[in-house]
Amino acid sequence: MKVVLAPDAFKGTLTQFEATHCMKKAFHTVAPEITVIEKPMADGGVGKSERGTISGKAPSFVAKLAKEHEKPCILVSGVIKDESILLDYFSKVYSLVDEHHTLEEAHNQPMKTLTNRMKRIIKETIIMKKVYHTDKAPAAIGPYSQAVEAGDFVYVSGQIGVDPETRELADGIEAQANQMFENAKVILDEAGLTFNDAVKCTVYLASMDDFTTVNEIYASYFDEPYPARVAIEVSRLPNNALVEMDIIAYRK
Repeated sequence: MKVVLAPDAFKGTLTQFEATHCMKKAFHTVAPEITVIEKPMADGGVGKSERGTISGKAPSFVAKLAKEHEKPCILVSGVIKDESILLDYFSKVYSLVDEHHTLEEAHNQPMKTLTNRMKRIIKETIIMKKVYHTDKAPAAIGPYSQAVEAGDFVYVSGQIGVDPETRELADGIEAQANQMFENAKVILDEAGLTFNDAVKCTVYLASMDDFTTVNEIYASYFDEPYPARVAIEVSRLPNNALVEMDIIAYRK
């Protein structure tokens, strides 16, 4: 996962260099696996904020650019009095002053305040989990979700050949395998993905004698380059199903 930092100076408290240092330190501490790309604002000219971070040209320019490329854009500013207008441009808006830090602390210890604030923002917005559910696939029959997104990856729970409308298991390995793939397909679709986004599949078979049949059906749903795969025989599957599959997909 990549994140682009476009820091501007926090008027009267932090220079652009100091703001960049704080943000990068927060990412390194909380989410070291994320690649941080630094694109600081210009120190002068068109890119420079003229009336402070909230209404200046620089942040609005970044927000417009992110919107054109359909990318989320987060604004972190000093004190935000009215975020309603800003939310037309930014995905989320955060102020340094919140329930954890007073205005006095932000002025007296701006670097510490920004670093700590960024750590919480990263946890809340960037590495948070998102759950997906669709009525077009069988409902979860236990304490789990149909699919969960974490970072750039979507994890689809094991699907079997159950018809989502009748809640009945399809008859025979071929019918079950086809229904299993259809169930997985609509869950991926709910997450805005397809089988082409899959990077790893695990197929569980009640009998390895059915491998050839399942493999042929499997091939009809995927295009090259194929995802990595594991196929294993197990002693028993939920509802006495003949086949089950879970998927890990990657959001490009």
